[in-house]
Amino acid sequence: MKKALVVLLALTCMGAMAFADAPTAGSFHAWNQGNMFPYYQIGSTAASAGWGPQWDNVKGIDQEWTFSYDGNNYGFDATLEFGMDNFGNTGNPATAAPSISWFSTYYKFGDLVKVRIGKPRFNDYTLFSQLEGNNVASRFGDSDFMGILQLFPVSGLSLAAAYYLPAGAAAANAALGTNPDYGTNIGVGASYAVPDLLTVVAAYKSREATMGTTSSALKQVSGGVSVSAIKGLPISASVVADISNSSNTIIKGFASVGSTMFAPLSLTLDAFFANFQSPSQTAYGAELNAEYTVMAPWAVGVNVGYDGGSATNLYYGWFNQGVGDWGGFEIYPYVKANFDNGSSLKIGVVYATAAGTAVANTTSSNAVIAVPIIYVWSF
Repeated sequence: MKKALVVLLALTCMGAMAFADAPTAGSFHAWNQGNMFPYYQIGSTAASAGWGPQWDNVKGIDQEWTFSYDGNNYGFDATLEFGMDNFGNTGNPATAAPSISWFSTYYKFGDLVKVRIGKPRFNDYTLFSQLEGNNVASRFGDSDFMGILQLFPVSGLSLAAAYYLPAGAAAANAALGTNPDYGTNIGVGASYAVPDLLTVVAAYKSREATMGTTSSALKQVSGGVSVSAIKGLPISASVVADISNSSNTIIKGFASVGSTMFAPLSLTLDAFFANFQSPSQTAYGAELNAEYTVMAPWAVGVNVGYDGGSATNLYYGWFNQGVGDWGGFEIYPYVKANFDNGSSLKIGVVYATAAGTAVANTTSSNAVIAVPIIYVWSF
């Protein structure tokens, strides 16, 4: 027994020395949004009920559990995603859950170089709407199998080069003679931040969905600026050119401004546009959110907006909420409980004059009325 205790003590000491550069423990984070619809009606059809949101691979209550570990110079993260009660299922991630949506491992070499490899959800070099509109540009790493090299030559400046590598075993690809087009699987990004003033981002992304599909590769050029010079009044704007199809360049952009200067009232305004060459169409819209904290955690709010919806089958509506996509006028009053850790409970009524069919890239002339109960837990 004494000998075993000595060996155990020695191993413990060796482990402590080996991991002396790491924190005592990693971190576990979890996030989930569930939508319950006790009432949902489109046009004159019979009222229905069910679950959301619609963005999950398995339509229903969306769950995302993110595990992450951060050492001094290395770390990893992975997000397990599943819907409804399919936690124990396995199979095709498009039809069954769970699936690993994002994962990556990173290594830092001082404060100058960082290498990330995996299938990351990588938000650097891309800006997002402050409200709830759809992001206009694909993330620099958006569930893409890839490697990213980042350089930080001076304070505030970040430069990146990426290589996108579609899934598949190297030996099998070589045996089949499937060759990647290296020029079609690269990305570059840059950002420069001046504290308490602004951040500027720019990126180019070109990647094949599967190896050898050069003709249908995604190609995007994007840029944006986020201004923080006025405390309590963040402003951001972004524009992207999708040049995947040389005969139909698609230009999309948004501007977003928020304000907490009138606390306990907070305001956020989004405006967006999308322009298509073939056929010639322009989509546009705007949405305002006003939320007043009555007594923490309780708040009341309303979303009011208009989506022109003119780019049928080319650009799906700006409004999302996990309720469904639609065009036309929208009003969405709600009551909400906000908690410090990001959890919330929101109950409201949505009315839109022209509703989508809860499937992206479609619009119709039918009105929608729905009662969404949206709950988020996070830690």
